[in-house]
Amino acid sequence: MLLELDQDLVVFADPELAAEVTRRRAEAGLAERTRVIPEPLEKLPAHQLHDEIAAARERRPIVNHNPDKDTVLFTEVQWSKFECVRRAIELDPFGGSHFAWIDFATRGLHPQPDDPMFEHPSDRVRLLTMRGFQAHELEDRGDYFAYLRGHVAAGYITAARESFLRLSTLFDAAVRDELAAGFAPSEEQLLPVLCVGEPDLFEFHYGDYSHLLVNYLRLRGSADNLLFQMRTAREEGHFAHAHAVGEQVVAAHLDGVLECEPGMLAALLDEAFVAAWRVGGSRSEAAARVAAIYAELVRAEPEFRDAFLRDEIRVRRNFEYLPLDRRPWSS
Repeated sequence: MLLELDQDLVVFADPELAAEVTRRRAEAGLAERTRVIPEPLEKLPAHQLHDEIAAARERRPIVNHNPDKDTVLFTEVQWSKFECVRRAIELDPFGGSHFAWIDFATRGLHPQPDDPMFEHPSDRVRLLTMRGFQAHELEDRGDYFAYLRGHVAAGYITAARESFLRLSTLFDAAVRDELAAGFAPSEEQLLPVLCVGEPDLFEFHYGDYSHLLVNYLRLRGSADNLLFQMRTAREEGHFAHAHAVGEQVVAAHLDGVLECEPGMLAALLDEAFVAAWRVGGSRSEAAARVAAIYAELVRAEPEFRDAFLRDEIRVRRNFEYLPLDRRPWSS
């Protein structure tokens, strides 16, 4: 999929792969939209840190890492992403205003044809969030970096030129700071640290890795993950995150694009209501809107009504937190 994208690509590839990439882009009629940079991994700046990374991983291993994948060389590749984008921006062969990193590993993932994601790139750094995080979770670096926690995915990252350059600068400085402290985190471990440190630089879309591209503009899939995110955030008191996910769930439902069976949709809207109320209080317009949508689905959709009946007492009690004039049903 990646090499067939009708988009401008700057491809960094080991020299033995560069000719094949060039050939395949040319066969797809995309030679003019392609710049291939033959670049052995050993020439990238991150490789010069090989021994330091190995020593840090030896002293402070990532407990749940995959020994076949999460090697020192793989870490060097991860750390090189932002350097490669910085170089692509400096080369600027296509006069771009926005830039993106995309992994070759996304070759099995496809954009949603009805969502022109490449025509509407974010100005801020946009990341897929698979599990919310809060600043206090990252404070103890020894504990935080000991596990891969699956907070964000870095397979596809977009931003305006200046935002991506800022990200590259921040990431390079953070890598050196953490190495000096004896840590060698993956890029997906380090990105939440940068998000907390400079929150105005980042924005998020939500879902699991399988919907990395499809969910970029609108939530279309990963309903199980979305419910997990909202429930986990509620349990941890991270209501702002649950509300952010819930608002996108509601928007996707109203657009008719969220792939979700009725029982799952009822659970998602239930969580969206709780999050909206906890963020906005009893006069929350968002909470009242979710309650109204929920009630209409109970009226109109038999399978949704079945899901509601299983939790009717709790759902009604939740809606009673709304003022009388905003409740979808009388008590």
